[in-house]
Amino acid sequence: MVHGSGPNGLLGIRRKLKNWVEDYEMVAYEFYLVDDLEEFHSIGILPERRKDPLRITQESIMKWGKLVVGDSAEVSKIYFIQVEV
Repeated sequence: MVHGSGPNGLLGIRRKLKNWVEDYEMVAYEFYLVDDLEEFHSIGILPERRKDPLRITQESIMKWGKLVVGDSAEVSKIYFIQVEV
């Protein structure tokens, strides 16, 4: 279990993640949709603006992709890659 404020405790991990995120100028996510011919189509770029790295999860990133595409595509056909800008 992760508890406490030591280097391996919750606060220590939180500090490490915060430092890791601050090391980059800016992180963004490029989203792609795969069609029935297995061709990738760019559907947008989402800049990461959250300051708290614990809030950044694959699920929270994919939520934006789902909002852009809507109900017209299966979630399994949406992909993203993390890029530094």
